[in-house]
Amino acid sequence: MSEFDGRLLICATTFPDHPAAEAVVTQLVGAGLVVCGQIGGQMTSLYRWQGELCRETEVAVSLKVRDDRLGEALARLRKAHPYAVPQLLCWPATHVDRDYGKWAWEEGL
Repeated sequence: MSEFDGRLLICATTFPDHPAAEAVVTQLVGAGLVVCGQIGGQMTSLYRWQGELCRETEVAVSLKVRDDRLGEALARLRKAHPYAVPQLLCWPATHVDRDYGKWAWEEGL
């Protein structure tokens, strides 16, 4: 697609720390697979892993992805991610401001 059509996806993942998140998000944005990545502060995650209750400190990452780049972005994210089974959740933005969307398409290399 060469012009913004109103579609943009939001993807959420977590990383063990800020440096790991920044390294991967920098790769994704630099390769033009992700329009924007936002790295949040520390949070506590509770989950079960291999039958055990786990508690870890992580950082949340929000990615804005053009729908035509989603497959390649997730493949690269999965390959570069330090977790064996990373959280990869994506959903469509229900409203994307026209100017923001136009910027996303134009900057999408």
